[in-house]
Amino acid sequence: VPEPDEWVRRLAALPLTAQPGSRWLYQTPNDLLGVLVSRIAGRQTRSTSTSGSGWPAGMADTDFHVPPDKLSRFVPQLARVDHGFDVFDPVDGMWAA
Repeated sequence: VPEPDEWVRRLAALPLTAQPGSRWLYQTPNDLLGVLVSRIAGRQTRSTSTSGSGWPAGMADTDFHVPPDKLSRFVPQLARVDHGFDVFDPVDGMWAA
């Protein structure tokens, strides 16, 4: 995984996948928000997400990665389909690493 500055530089070089406001993608905006919050807070991204400060909802267990001892609490990623939801990525799938 590249350092935050390199990651943002690479992200900025990518073409848009959709026009702004027409589609929402969870992962990339959340990662970018983490980099921005860490810069504002003046701390490393991981310590910003796990320190508990700035998380008034009591999300003390929030992190960017799921450690092996907490994988039992990890849920699959779902995708909306006509009849409801289907598993898009299982717990041990592509986002588990």
